[in-house]
Amino acid sequence: MSVLTHTVSNCKFEATDPSSDEVVLTRILRLIRVTVMSEVGQKTLDDKAICEMVETAFGMCFQGRVSELLKKSAEQTLVILVQVLFERLTQILKVKEHNDRLKSAVTANNETSSTVPSSHAAASIIRSLKSRQKGDLETVFASSTNKGTEVNGTDSSNGPVVISIADSLSSSGNNEPEMISVGHDDASSDLEIKLDLDLNQQQLEQQPKVQFQEQPLLEAAEKNSDDVVKSSIPSAAPSQETEEQHNNQKEQSSHRAFAPFGLPAILELVRVLVTLMDPRNRSHTDSTHRFIALTLLNVGVEVGGRSLGKWIGWGYEVEAEKATRGTDVAVSDEEKMAVACKELVVNELVKFLFQFLQNTNMTYNSPPSSNNMTLLSMTLRVLTALFQTSRHFLKFQFEYFLNWIMSKVDAGVVSWDVTDIQNNTTSTPEQVNAQQNVAGRNVLVAEARELLLETMVQCCRIPGFFTELWVNFDGDGQCQGNLYEEVVRFLSKHTFPDATPGGPVTMINHQVQCVDGLMLLLKHLSERKSGMEIGVTAMGLPESLYHEPSPEELLAVKRRKKLLAQGAERFNSSPKAGIKFLQEQELLPTPADPHSIAVFLKTTPGVNKKLIGEYIAKRGNEDILKTFIKLYNFKGKRLDEGLRLLLESFRLPGEAQLIERVVENFAEGYFQAMEDTQDHHIADQSAGFVLAFSIILLNTDQHNPQVRRRMTPEDFQRNNRGCNNGKDFDPEYLRAIYDAIKHNEIVMPEEHEGDLGFSYAWKELLKKSETANPLMSCPRGSFSKDMFQAISVSTIAAISYAFDSSEDSLTLQKAIVGLHRCASIASLYQITDVLDSIVISLSKTTGLLKDHGKLPAERKLDDSLGVSSPNNRPDPVRADPWAVDFGRNYKSQVACVLMFNLASEYGNSLRLGWKNIVDILGNLFLHSLLPSNMLTADNFIRRGAQIPRLLVKEKEAPQKEPVGGGLFFSLAQLLNLGGGDDVADLPPTAEELDAEQSTISCITCCRIEELFLETRFLEESSLQHLLAIITQACYVLPKLTHRPSQSGLFQNGGNETNAEVAAKSPENAKLLNPAESPSTPVVAAGANKPAYSLSVAFYVELIVNITFHNRDRLKVVWPVAFELISKILSGDVSGLEHPPLLERAVVGLLRLLIRMVHKDDMLPQVFQSLDMLTSLPVEVLNIVAEQLMAGLLQVIKTDPSLILRYPRWDAVLHLLSGTAMHPEASRFSLEAACILVSSDTNSPLTAESFGDCVDLLLSFVTSAGGIVLNSTAQVGSPDGRGSVTSPRVVQKNLNAQAATERALKALDKLFSLSSKIPALVSKAGIGRERIWFEFWLPLLSGLAQQCYNPGREIRQHSLTLLQRSLLSSEVESTVMVPKPNASGGIDDITSSTLETGVDVFENVLFPLLEELLKPEIRRLDASGMDETRMRVAALLCKIFLQYLNRLARFKDLPVLWIKVLDCMNRYVNAGGSEFVSEGVLESLKNMLLVMSTQRIFQPNPPAPQEAEGPQVSQHHNLWEITWQHIDKVYPGLRQELFSGSDVKV
Repeated sequence: MSVLTHTVSNCKFEATDPSSDEVVLTRILRLIRVTVMSEVGQKTLDDKAICEMVETAFGMCFQGRVSELLKKSAEQTLVILVQVLFERLTQILKVKEHNDRLKSAVTANNETSSTVPSSHAAASIIRSLKSRQKGDLETVFASSTNKGTEVNGTDSSNGPVVISIADSLSSSGNNEPEMISVGHDDASSDLEIKLDLDLNQQQLEQQPKVQFQEQPLLEAAEKNSDDVVKSSIPSAAPSQETEEQHNNQKEQSSHRAFAPFGLPAILELVRVLVTLMDPRNRSHTDSTHRFIALTLLNVGVEVGGRSLGKWIGWGYEVEAEKATRGTDVAVSDEEKMAVACKELVVNELVKFLFQFLQNTNMTYNSPPSSNNMTLLSMTLRVLTALFQTSRHFLKFQFEYFLNWIMSKVDAGVVSWDVTDIQNNTTSTPEQVNAQQNVAGRNVLVAEARELLLETMVQCCRIPGFFTELWVNFDGDGQCQGNLYEEVVRFLSKHTFPDATPGGPVTMINHQVQCVDGLMLLLKHLSERKSGMEIGVTAMGLPESLYHEPSPEELLAVKRRKKLLAQGAERFNSSPKAGIKFLQEQELLPTPADPHSIAVFLKTTPGVNKKLIGEYIAKRGNEDILKTFIKLYNFKGKRLDEGLRLLLESFRLPGEAQLIERVVENFAEGYFQAMEDTQDHHIADQSAGFVLAFSIILLNTDQHNPQVRRRMTPEDFQRNNRGCNNGKDFDPEYLRAIYDAIKHNEIVMPEEHEGDLGFSYAWKELLKKSETANPLMSCPRGSFSKDMFQAISVSTIAAISYAFDSSEDSLTLQKAIVGLHRCASIASLYQITDVLDSIVISLSKTTGLLKDHGKLPAERKLDDSLGVSSPNNRPDPVRADPWAVDFGRNYKSQVACVLMFNLASEYGNSLRLGWKNIVDILGNLFLHSLLPSNMLTADNFIRRGAQIPRLLVKEKEAPQKEPVGGGLFFSLAQLLNLGGGDDVADLPPTAEELDAEQSTISCITCCRIEELFLETRFLEESSLQHLLAIITQACYVLPKLTHRPSQSGLFQNGGNETNAEVAAKSPENAKLLNPAESPSTPVVAAGANKPAYSLSVAFYVELIVNITFHNRDRLKVVWPVAFELISKILSGDVSGLEHPPLLERAVVGLLRLLIRMVHKDDMLPQVFQSLDMLTSLPVEVLNIVAEQLMAGLLQVIKTDPSLILRYPRWDAVLHLLSGTAMHPEASRFSLEAACILVSSDTNSPLTAESFGDCVDLLLSFVTSAGGIVLNSTAQVGSPDGRGSVTSPRVVQKNLNAQAATERALKALDKLFSLSSKIPALVSKAGIGRERIWFEFWLPLLSGLAQQCYNPGREIRQHSLTLLQRSLLSSEVESTVMVPKPNASGGIDDITSSTLETGVDVFENVLFPLLEELLKPEIRRLDASGMDETRMRVAALLCKIFLQYLNRLARFKDLPVLWIKVLDCMNRYVNAGGSEFVSEGVLESLKNMLLVMSTQRIFQPNPPAPQEAEGPQVSQHHNLWEITWQHIDKVYPGLRQELFSGSDVKV
């Protein structure tokens, strides 16, 4: 295979025609590709063979006369060769890693693995690299000027042209390296490739010996050099000498260990490609060469970039081991090549690529050519691939690259401040003008801008990119800025349009690219959450060398950098103030010593360089100046180099005295640094001082454009004659100084651009790289919180703008994902302000916060229809413009769905954002766009009652008097016809109906009902905040007297929420939260009293439902709900004007009480609510009576013992009795009263509450009489409204009938109490007198009072129950039992009115008879009251006769009897119908006959054996008394009843 490749690479053939020749060359390239890709070639080709193949392909690729097809074929061959080499690099490093893991003890000299290169090849490469480092830059491709000599060794005029693939340029046997030419056309454009693998004997002898253990390798290379040269020089034609050389080569190769191609060939390829990239190499100015080199570099990095990074890391490891163990450590060939590769890539390749970028024209002022754009694209591609794979060892190069991209894109562009955009503010005109003055058309062309932004996005795709920036740059004190924040701010800033004069330069595709970068950032942060952390690593180096930084340490570094930047800014304004500030922040000691100040001035970026020079040269700061100069290392440097190093860090002051002070101290420091060295060009400090001044003058002379005659070297030497301690300076020393100053001016490179600025920046970059650790890869979640907090403002502002301005669905989808990721991260780390800003931004985008104008008519919902189902929704009479606008805006709908989803998913982290959500819900409620289950709520009367909205009385606009007249006025009036509200009353169009249906479908997709159902999962603080927001939304703000200022370019004008208004003014905050400031009520516009929001009923129901869902946390949610409801029911705000609101408040409170009565820990709150309900003002009670009683009934049914435990149970009874007159509420209050007086063990009926319960039941009977009286009074009224068939009369009759039924039920319940009296008396253990007055008297007198009730049925039933009660055994057993005397017997005569039943007559019957005789009572029911009189008179007689046995023992029976006779006489003569008089008289006759039969009228007692019936006392002469009173009224009655002369006993 070696012979084959050597033959193919060096063959020659006679040229015929170009086409045929190119076919042969194409076949040769194809053979090379097949060979190198085959398995045999992979195993049998050595480094020399690979290099020959590369040279052959390069030669054909760089030919001038060949066709493009052949060049492309050669280029493709080079690509394959590069792929094969870098794949081999991957294999080699894998073997190395495996060997390292196995800790192989085999030394490099004894290794025989396939990865060991030949010693002569390694020595050649290392020697070549050494010479390059010493300044002898070797050229891989050079222009050959053979001075007219034919390349092919044949004259073209004397014979056919011979095409040579490999031809030796020196047939005379000189010792120059072998040169191979490929198909040249003429001598002036020949391209040559030099082999570095083969060095002849003369080169090896002239090569200086390499230090640190390289001599053995070089000796081995020298021994084999002759054989290598001989074997690698082919002849021009076949000859005997050639055969002998081949035979010798075979014999030598048989004795030499064969090694397949490996690191030497790879290193040589890298060297060749790097050399092609060198901008200083004038031999390769053709862009084609660099294009091919960039293409090959890109292929190599993409194929084996990670392996290349490991190889570079290997080199760093070798150097670190040398630094640790000393320079005497043995270094193997592989390690030397690793160091060489590191030097090539890190120090040269990246620098050359940066120089390409620096020198490329990309602006509108200097537009790029197509070649420049291609070069820029390929350079960026190579750099991006290199940083993607090997950035760990290119830390500061990576920083420079990113800063360069940002500076180029920002150059000349006037952009908005992202912070101002997020804060809804705009830059001042002065700021914008200042930016515009700097800006111009010196900006990148669109294509270049797009390339740079795409490169930045590609960098963002690097795994762990943002975390690496955060840790390695923002958290590194050696890095000036905060690269992570700058990159994110850069992407965010260019998401917005710019304001560059002459037109914006940021296009839509540029904004999309920046959005992609931000999306990658959010994806990175969301993936680095808890549980996905990995350790900090630095590729290629042991982890033990690095300290893993903690988030706290990084924040401390960032804080220190921020404080240093502030200190530098203050120092620039006032050095004293800056130092004082740094001392206060403990960054400088107190008092500050010269060393600390000098270090601050030298190392802190941002300090004014001019101010540094003035400060350190100032009188009194000599110690600081000396210390500052001592910070520089002048060893090994010429005086001009040391002076240049010093003056690069500050600007010399303008005064000569100050300059002298600086130069004098510099001369002192430089001389002290050079005393221990072998450099004796400066005799003493004074000589250094003079020469330093002379160098400054020389620098001015050589580079000042105003100087016409410039100083020559001889002049410079003459000026310094005899200044070196009386002697002259070394002429060569002065000439070196002169040449250095002439070609390189001493300036401040930071103030210059171009090559000078780049050279300084690169030098500083390499200087920092020497002391800094490689870049650490640390994609850890522990940094995510701090990273997100640092950039959340700008990122959310950019993504929100992308959402608002997106013109395609893909960008909109990206923005949605971005906002969702922001919310997810903010929720994870509890960053509430971020989630609030997202929700607020989305709420403004929805447009649902805007003024709804005139509200549509409130839709009536049926049980079977609901707005949650678009298909069931009836067509509106007219379209709702507010809903139509929302339905037409697709982006608003997306924002709405996203907003509610975020609130549902991350509600725990939401604070101020709830305000906008609640406001939107209120607007949706007003327009009846919410789901039906949120527009309706159950009450105690019906299920699914619609929640009412407050009705506002619209003020009638004053009619304007017509002004003007004439024809034009009439025409204007005619044109106004058909305008105004008539347009709104038109039926909706099909498009408007579709828009409303879209609105309803969108609201349904938001699943708003689930949002509040899931409030049970909210944390306590979040839940309290939500309740407070809803409470605030119940009130409205007064309209401001002044219009707010424009809030920014991207603010949704007119959509300012209450939360935002409150944030701007403390007074507005007090108005928004009346609970916190009751003394400052929310006043409505143009009114002097507080006002509710139109959606307050909905908000009340919302709070009640949230309380239901959080029944386990009632102590948290109850105070808010109770406070709001109590304010509504108290009437402090304009609640009386809105009865539906009062009803919803009462229903909500009672629903909560039903859930709370079984919780013992909530009893105080329950009792507090009952206190409020029982203390409602009469006006409020009349409005809410029905719902209040229905709810209270449910509370009592739920737990009847609640009233018994309630300390103020009498207030509940009073409340029930107060609603007895209410036509709707009385049925519920009666049922509740019946439950309370039931015989249940939990009933509150006790001896103490008996009278109250009796009064409660009687109140229903009394109120029924009033209702009946009111209904009968309307019949036959003169105004015509009392017609029996009129609806009003019919309703009144129905009410009267229902009231009568309730009264009868109450009477029955009242009568049932008589059976409970014995048990209550027994349990209470009270006396007979108390039993009568506390139990029987209220009951009997109550029934007696209802005997003259206006309702006839009520009177009759009351009279019946009164009779049954008076004749019941309970009365006799509890009150009328005779009391024994001292001897244990019963007295015949007693004065006790209880025992004898006299109290029944005195307190019950006689008052009833008196009331019935009153004319006003009779007028209540003239026809029915006579019957009642007759029945009451009969009841009197019956009760008297029933109690006659007890009355016979009463001492004053005659007095009682006289009262009975008087009553009967009065009733007979009371007037009215004759039927009543006859009936009363008949009752009197019957009573007299019965008494006569029972011998009540006999004055003397009979014999004991003859006694029957009641025995009247001797002193009772009732016969005479009776007829004395009756004869006056009825003279013939005695004869009618007792015709005999005596009375029967």
